[in-house]
Parts: sequence; structure tokens; C-alpha cells
Amino acid sequence: MLAIYKKELRQYFCSMVGFAFLAFFLAIVGIYTWAYNFAGGLGNFEETLGSLSFLFVLLVPILTMRLLAEENYQKTSQLLLTAPVSVVKIILAKYFAVLTLFLAGTLTISCYPLIIRFYGKDVQLSSAYSSIVGFFLLGAACIAVGMFISSLTESQAIAAVVTFVVLLLSFLMTNISGMLPADSLSQCVILSFLWAMLMILGQRVLKSVKIALVLGVLGEAAIWIVFAVKSSLYESLATEFMNMLAISFRFDDFRYGILNYDSVVYYLTIACLFVFLTVQIVKRVKSGAFNGIVSGLFIALVVGANLFFGKVNPSTDLSSGSLFTLTEDTKKMAGQLKQDVTIYYMVEDGQETEYINKVLKQYDKISGHIAMKKINPTDNPGFAGKQGVEGEVSSNDVIVVNHQTKASQHVSASEMLPVETDYATGQSEQFLDVEGQVTSAIQRVVSQDRKKAYVLARHGEYELGTTIADALDKMNMDMEELELATVEEVPKDCQLLIVNGPETDISKEEKERILKYLKAGNNAILNAGYTREKTPNYYEVLSYYGVEAESGCVFEGAGNYMDSPSYIVPQISDGTGILQDIQGYIVFPFACGLSEKEESKRRDTLAITELLATSQDSYLKREPVANHLQKEKGDGNGPFSLGYSVQEKVGGKETNLIVFASSGAFTEEFAGLSQLEDASVFKKAVSALSKSEVKEVSIDRKSFSYSYISVPPSMQYLWAGALILVVPGGLLAAGFLIWFLRRQK
Repeated sequence: MLAIYKKELRQYFCSMVGFAFLAFFLAIVGIYTWAYNFAGGLGNFEETLGSLSFLFVLLVPILTMRLLAEENYQKTSQLLLTAPVSVVKIILAKYFAVLTLFLAGTLTISCYPLIIRFYGKDVQLSSAYSSIVGFFLLGAACIAVGMFISSLTESQAIAAVVTFVVLLLSFLMTNISGMLPADSLSQCVILSFLWAMLMILGQRVLKSVKIALVLGVLGEAAIWIVFAVKSSLYESLATEFMNMLAISFRFDDFRYGILNYDSVVYYLTIACLFVFLTVQIVKRVKSGAFNGIVSGLFIALVVGANLFFGKVNPSTDLSSGSLFTLTEDTKKMAGQLKQDVTIYYMVEDGQETEYINKVLKQYDKISGHIAMKKINPTDNPGFAGKQGVEGEVSSNDVIVVNHQTKASQHVSASEMLPVETDYATGQSEQFLDVEGQVTSAIQRVVSQDRKKAYVLARHGEYELGTTIADALDKMNMDMEELELATVEEVPKDCQLLIVNGPETDISKEEKERILKYLKAGNNAILNAGYTREKTPNYYEVLSYYGVEAESGCVFEGAGNYMDSPSYIVPQISDGTGILQDIQGYIVFPFACGLSEKEESKRRDTLAITELLATSQDSYLKREPVANHLQKEKGDGNGPFSLGYSVQEKVGGKETNLIVFASSGAFTEEFAGLSQLEDASVFKKAVSALSKSEVKEVSIDRKSFSYSYISVPPSMQYLWAGALILVVPGGLLAAGFLIWFLRRQK
């Protein structure tokens, strides 16, 4: 086998054929890379490869047309049967030789993402190389198909034309299937036609027209009998089967940065299947029955492997920011469900928005209480109304239904793929918010009553940003300002009281109303912070629950702050697990110092757990003055606590509150920054205080913008010349030189 492999490979590299293929392949890739990446400034090489998949339709027919058609034409195929090497090894040697030629081109373009990365640090190499792996696997499958077609004829021209047509149809299969009628009768007719075509092709493999005819008749009879018994089974069945034949469809997973192992198995099994069928064609086996049994078993093995991996669907999300992977928060929420929920994806087959589809498909894998089903809105125009959804439902919208309570929630495609435009610059940024919206919808149908959070106002409190407001909305919670001085008590419907760092002190009456609310067994987030005015009444509320706040501003030593010593990066010292999943940076600006009250001076019923703390190098300046921010004599010594979780159970009532030491941490200036985890800290605090069986979570939307690079014009022309002219031209020159020298011998 090795000798034949070397001989086949030598034919490519000792003639113009191999060099011409590589030159043409790299020239086309070079043109697209220059246009998309260097001239266009796009940092995503995977988008370039996604536009180049059509190359296989053009190149594979030329590359594979001579593999076995030439053997058949020259009648040398008979020698294959009498050779001391088995037919299997001969076919594999030919296949691997072509694959090696293609691999040489693939390895060459593997350098391109590194070149692009040189001009932009945000370039995501993982998704770029994921697409290169998918590109190679797609090519391997297409080459196997081309080799199989080459074995069916003696004409290289016919082999090339048929391979071109077959690959073109395969690449267009999803578009074709999307235009077909989805009713059961039409789908049955299509399946019947596809089975007939399969048997016409199969008689070449079976080497028996009679067996192919018998199998064809039996198959047609089975198709129509099943239709007569239960026609509903055929709804979209032919469409799904045709989508399985769409060989390029699986490449999108790699292009989006998802290393789907079922797609890897799909391409590998397609390659193995057509190599196997090629062997069956080349072999001169007289027994069509034996051929049919062997072929059937092999096809069954291929189908079984794909069904198994398709069901398990293991994958690795290599996209920037793990766009298509459900977060741990959603998985925890799903694990707490006790009611059955169905996510209905309102879309016709073939019309799915892949970004939405890829996220939705993961939900039914994380909980036995969640199912995901596609509903064709054209065939089921009244479906949304039956689920209690009012208004128009568009393609790619989602309806989440709780089957126990019949509660439903409609999520539009525009909400899942929001676009924000900066009208000052004219630039737009798209986000992926499928998980955020769908997880929120699940929470809403499971817990139908909207919760109410009241935010204390009129004391110069820091305003919670829109990021926090959006997060609370996703957590099924409405936020409303509370002027406590104008009412007799905290409203009865308040399920969470938020006090975000009053600049001026609350009154004694307000203090008593807050304490009355908390003593009744309610929840609160109490945030303090550095203030110029004294706030003794507010501090008394904290002190009643065992937390002492020290006036002044905390500063950090080197390595424990961001930009300014007063912008503290706290250490997570969480003994409750509330903040355990946070991995990024938290910034607490202008924090005050917190500490636990001495045990002898606080109630035994209080359970206090530290969440956040400063380092040993921190210090507290009671009256900070500009230009005098270094540690001085009389300043308080660290470490200080910056967050506590407090719990008290008295008389069957349970009070829970979380105390923070930085009023500015949850403003939009900090909570709105995707680089910081301040918003996550607040959301996890809210979730920890929830009394629902299913703890509410809020999933941030993910930026969907492409990365961009900046290449100087002079370098653009340099790379254009190198990738389009120098490299391909050098290969052609090398091929011509080798061919010419061999001609002289």
C-alpha cells in the first residue's frame, strides 16, 4: 500500500497536475483573504473560508476525475484485481494521495490566521483554526464522493461533470429542501422518488439489476404502506433526509467556532462510506446478494454512528466569548425545574437563523423538563393563539410554554439578536441574546407572578444603571423607586429592598421602617460607600444586623486596584458560594470599610459570612484630600471587608440581606462594562436572596461583532502580491521546472 501511495503522490508532484492544483487553490484563497481580511479589515478568517467552500464544487471534479475513470478507460482496472495488493489498499492509497495533496494546501493556508493576528490582537485564533479543520474535513468528504463517481465511468469528462453536478446539488440541498412542500403526501412522494434514485445508483454497487429492482419495489411498498397507516410520520421527513445530504451544511458549525464532534463523525463516515462503495464498485464480485448484505451492514453502521453522535452531540465552543454555549447559571436554573416546559421555535425547515437555532438546540440537553420543538408557522397559523400568545408571531420567533400552568411567553427574533447603533459615529453593534431572553422566558412561565424590587430614593443614592435594570427584568422582577419618607411603611409587595449608598442620611422614621421591613423576614441589598456627610441612621441599620461601617475611603496597595488606588479590585472570600463562579475582575470604587460586630455585642441568631475583602496592604483615609492619598499616620489599617451575607431566623421568619461597601460599583459606569464582573456580583446577590424554588438568573447578552484589523495600504499591496502572485506563481514555476527536467531525461 505504501508503495502505491508513493507512486500516486509522485505523479502529482512530478508533473504539473499537483502544482497547478495548489497554485490555483492558493491563488483563489489568497484573493479572498486579501479582499476580506487585508483590504476589508476583517479579522475573522473563518468568514473568508465560509465564502470559499464553493471551491470544492470546482476543484474536486478536476482532482478526482482521473483516479479510476482512467483505469477503466485503459482497461488497467483488471490489473488491480490481480495485483498482489488488495483492492482495498489500492483504493486507500489513491485516496490518501489526493488527500495529501489537499492537505498540503490546507497546511499552507493555516499560516494565514497568524499573519492576520499580527495586525489585530482581538483576532480569535481558536475559531479560525476550527474552521480550517472543518474545511479540511469537508474537502476529505468531497474527494471521497468524487473518487466514487470516477469509479462508475470510463470517461474522465463524464466523471468531472457528474461530480460537479452532485456536489453542486449537495451544496444547494438546504435551499432546495426549504422550497419543497412540507405536507405528508408531498413528503411521501419525494421520499419515493429519492428511494428510486438510490436503487438506480445502488444496482452498480450491488452488481445485480434484479436485486436492486426487488429492493426498490419492497422499499416503495413500505413507504406507501406506512403512509397509509400513519401519514403524520412523513411531515418534513423528506426535508430532514435531504438536509442530511447537504454535505456543506455541517461546515457552518466549524465556521461559527463550534467544534461539533458529531459533524467530525459525519464527515469521516461520509468519506469512509464512499471509499467503501468505491471498493465495492472496483471489486468484481459475482454475488449481488453478498454485496448487498455487506453494503447494507456498512451503511447501517454509518447511519448508526451518526445517529448516536447526533443524539449525544458533544461539542466544544471555540467562538469568541463562547457565543453558543449555555452558561452555568442557565444549567443550574434548568436543574431546579419541576415543571415541564417546551420551547417552540416558530420557523420553516431551511429558514432557521443559525445563531438562534444553535443555542436553542442545547436547552433540551440540560434538563429532562425542557423540550425544544420546531413549528412551521405557515402550516400552523393558529398555533401561537392556542398557546395564549397575542399579536403577530414572525419567523424565527420563540414561544415558551409551561404545560402545567399553560403560561406562555413570546420572544421575538429581534429581541434575541438586538442591534445597537451609535448615532454619533454611525456604527452599529449586534448582540446575541438568545440565552438571556429564552432563560428569562422560562423563568417567567414557571413563576408567573412578577416580583417587585423597590429602590430607595431622595437621599442622593447612586443610580443603578440600565444594565442592572435589564438584568432585573430578565429575572422576572420590576424595579420601582421608593420615597420612604412619604409612606408609612415599605410596600407589602416589596420582595427586595435596594438601598444603593445614600449620600445624605436617612431619617429616624425611615430607619425604623426599614428595620420593621427586615424584621418581618424580608430581603434587602444594602450598599454603603464613601460619603462626605455622616450617615449614622443608615449605619445603625447595618449595625443592627452585625455589620459595622467605618466612615472614610479605602485605598489599595499596588497590584490590588485598577487605574486608581481608590478603584479596588477585591478578593473573593465567599464562604456561601454566592460568588464562586465569578472569574473576571470586580472593581469597587470609593469603598468604605466594613467589619463584623463583635460577637459579644450582636445577637446569637445572626449568621454573617464575608463575601469580599481587600488585601493586607489596604488602608482607610477618613478625610481623603487630593494629592495626599498615600498612607499616612492615623489612617486605618487593612484588610477590610467589602461585602457580607447576613441571615437571621427568628420566630419562624427568615431575614436575608447582602451588604456591600461601594455605591458606585453598580452604576452603569462599572456595571455596564463587559470587561468587569460588577453586574454579575449584583445579579448573583439578587438570585441568592430569591425565595423561589427556581432561583432567578439573568444572562448577559454577548457581543456579536466581528473583530477588525488595521493593515497599512503599503502592506495590503505587499500581501496581495505575496498571496496571489508570488506563492501561486512560485508553485507553477516549480511544477514547470520539474516537468521540463523530466522531459529532458
